[in-house]
Parts: sequence; C-alpha cells; structure tokens
Amino acid sequence: MPSGASSAMSAAPKRRGLNSPDSPAAPVTGGGRKVVMARLGAPHGVRGWLRLRAHTSDPAALADNQCWAAKAGGEWQPATITDIRKHSGAWLVKLRDIDDRDAAIEWRGGSVAVLRSSLPQLPDGGFYWCDLLGLRAHKPDGEEIGVVSDLIDAGSTVLVITKKDGGELLAPFIDEYVPAVDVGGGKVTVDIPDAV
Repeated sequence: MPSGASSAMSAAPKRRGLNSPDSPAAPVTGGGRKVVMARLGAPHGVRGWLRLRAHTSDPAALADNQCWAAKAGGEWQPATITDIRKHSGAWLVKLRDIDDRDAAIEWRGGSVAVLRSSLPQLPDGGFYWCDLLGLRAHKPDGEEIGVVSDLIDAGSTVLVITKKDGGELLAPFIDEYVPAVDVGGGKVTVDIPDAV
C-alpha cells in the first residue's frame, strides 16, 4: 500500500458506483461531501435495532459524529445514532426515531455516512480511501490513463480506473503498481504495462 494511505477508513467490501448512496464518497447535496462509513443490514429484535456492516475500523466512533443516513435508493437525511454495540460478533445500531421492527425494515440496505470535513485531520501526505475517487490516473511518463472511479476490496485494495476510451483498468493498490498518490494535485501514478 502506498505510504500515504490511511487505515482509518478502509475500502468497502463490495464494488459501488461513484454517485450512489452506497458510494465511499457520495457527492450529494445537503451539507457537503459524505463518506459512507457503514451499511445497514437486517433488523435485530423488535425495538428498532439494525445490524451494521461497518467500513471503518472503529464503528463505535460513529456515535460521536453527526451522521447522515439514506434508505436504499433514498436521499440523505440527518441522523442520530442513539446507541451502537457489539452483539455476538456483529455490530448493532439504533437510530433515533426508529423504535420498532417495522420501521427498521424500511432502513435495511441503507447507508450511514459522515461529512468528509468531520473526519480527523491526517498528517501531511496522509489520505483516506475516499480521497482517491476522482483522481486522474497517469502513467509514470505523464500520459493520462483515466479516472479512479471505484475501489474494490479483493483481499487487498484494487483501484478501478475508468479509461479515457471507456474501458476499465484494475490496479492493485501497492507500491509496485501505484508508486505515487498526489491527492492535492488530483492525480495518481499507475505503472502497469499497456495501461492505455
């Protein structure tokens, strides 16, 4: 993994479209750029609890942040996590105003996000995975390949680059294939033979 990468937010376990509420960095209205930190699963019990599939190493920290939530395919809205806990190896979450199983069912498949601006400041050169989305991908000689459009967790992180010709390039996110990341400059260097 390139040295500037932060483990504070990992790539999501499934592939997601850049503009969906499931996206690691959904650019939506209503308060700024949102970073999806967890996905809501099946209801647990009859009091409105939901299973939580977190994309962060510390799901409990979500309770300390102003959160946003979206039902599957829905719009973002402010949300408050009133409780979060681990139960039988899984995370459970309780959102304000979701007090019974029927209400919880409506949120199954939804997402929980925080504003990118609320994430802790990283040391110089550090970045979150969500910061990679939208970066221009270039070969070491400067030739443009395309844009980082997605991330895949395939045991290790893989960048999905939408090429200029419309095809896709998969680049394992390790120093050998991605030797440089310049978030401030909006670009990433990808060193894969025949990448264009």
